[in-house]
Amino acid sequence: CVTLTVMHTLVRLQNPPLSNVFLTAVDAARLHNLPSAPSLPQPDPAATAALFEAAFSRLREEAPCYGHKNMTTRDWWRHVVEGVVYDPSFPIQYADPRVFEFFFQRFYSLLGSPKTYRAFPDEYPFLDWCRDRGLQLGVISNGNERHQDGLLPLFGLTDYFDFYVFAKETGYEKPNPKMFLRAVTEADVLPGEILHVGSHPVKDCEAAERVGLRAVLIDRDGFHRGSDWVKQGKPTCTNLMHVPDLIEKEGLVLPNTEAAEEQR
Repeated sequence: CVTLTVMHTLVRLQNPPLSNVFLTAVDAARLHNLPSAPSLPQPDPAATAALFEAAFSRLREEAPCYGHKNMTTRDWWRHVVEGVVYDPSFPIQYADPRVFEFFFQRFYSLLGSPKTYRAFPDEYPFLDWCRDRGLQLGVISNGNERHQDGLLPLFGLTDYFDFYVFAKETGYEKPNPKMFLRAVTEADVLPGEILHVGSHPVKDCEAAERVGLRAVLIDRDGFHRGSDWVKQGKPTCTNLMHVPDLIEKEGLVLPNTEAAEEQR
């Protein structure tokens, strides 16, 4: 079985960071505002980005896992936007109820738009390679159900996967071991028969190893070259099509052997 993260492994933002999506929604609202609503000034981009990052971080602490079962994903993002728009330093015109609803819908739509993300071309041959060898495929993500229902279908990825483990549904986030143990249950295999391909050396790879999974770090842009994982020479790649070599040469995924069956 092979599990993967979503962001930075399967897809990435076209124009990171996430605050740029908010700024795009601001521009769209200004250009296409409702005729009956007040005209909208251009807020300072740097200050707006800082407000967004602060509101996003604050809500992640106050309502982790996108609110889990206490609120919908849509309401969670609505609270983030409220944290920006209702800040005293943000132009008051955006707090007009007509403007806010129009603006929030623009922003929320962008979160599920193909214009906001792009897929990595190496993922398709890699997923086909796994399928051709009869490996189960799963997703372990700190995201929410919109990844499964909206984002992955945009790029034709949904049919590849046998199961999904999302923080929104479980109420836990990586590096919590329960995220990885849930994948073990979903796949109905031993922990050592799962290879987790993740984009973070601590939250993905070290956390997966601690509960007995195998792990590979995919560091597409070299951001984690200084991490302990890389310094220790543990499995790392920059392209998903390097993973088959690691699987075959280093035995990173164990086959379903009779010995494994006896341990179950």
